[in-house]
Amino acid sequence: MIELDPKYIDVIIRHWQDYTGKQATRVEDGAVFNELAEHLQEMDAANNDH
Repeated sequence: MIELDPKYIDVIIRHWQDYTGKQATRVEDGAVFNELAEHLQEMDAANNDH
C-alpha cells in the first residue's frame, strides 16, 4: 500500500525513516527531513502565538 495524500506526507516519511533506519533528505539541497520538520513546527508555534 502506498499513501500519497499530501496531508500525510510527514507520517509517510517518518514511517519510511523508522523502517529503513535512514534519514530522508531533500534532493535539491540535501536538507534533512527531521531538521526541516522541526523548523516548520517552530515557525507554526511562533505564528500561532500572535
